[in-house]
Amino acid sequence: MAKSRKELRRRRNRRSRRESYRSALLKSISALVDRRALDKAVPSNAKSWKPWRLMVAALLMAWHEGSSLSEKFTGTRIVMRELFPRTRLGETYQGFIKALLGATPELDWLSEHLRAQLPAWADQ
Repeated sequence: MAKSRKELRRRRNRRSRRESYRSALLKSISALVDRRALDKAVPSNAKSWKPWRLMVAALLMAWHEGSSLSEKFTGTRIVMRELFPRTRLGETYQGFIKALLGATPELDWLSEHLRAQLPAWADQ
């Protein structure tokens, strides 16, 4: 059964808004930390939780409204699949935490970098 033009237009508009949000969110996060610099600074042989995705997931979990860490991870993973549709993501909270703990020593500079930028963000 052929879909009406109106239905097709509605779907295209939804997809367009989703892409617009995706682009804007990734651009905003990229303004915090350069992806290439982060991936070079934090050695990782993990297939699913590369340093950049770890950072993005950690930020999204911090902002998520879930009441438990499991809820926050589940919601964050849904958003991550939208942000990185072609990327294989880890499936469990335990795997995410294990990868995050493995990268923590190398990520100390990142927290200092973000703290240093806070006053400038507050002025905007």
